[in-house]
Amino acid sequence: MAREHTRTYFLGKLARELEFRGLDATLRADPPSLRVGDPGARLLTETVDCVPIAEGWYYRWS
Repeated sequence: MAREHTRTYFLGKLARELEFRGLDATLRADPPSLRVGDPGARLLTETVDCVPIAEGWYYRWS
């Protein structure tokens, strides 16, 4: 359970930064992921995940 909270924390931090830069970012709860899009180009969206590795956490997307 703590792992999911950490994942949500990092995705929330990324969402705030992306929104500050003018992108739309929606945090999804289950499974934790972030839907990111350009408000001027609705077809350009991406789903971002955050996963643990031995050195810490990293973001991944398609």
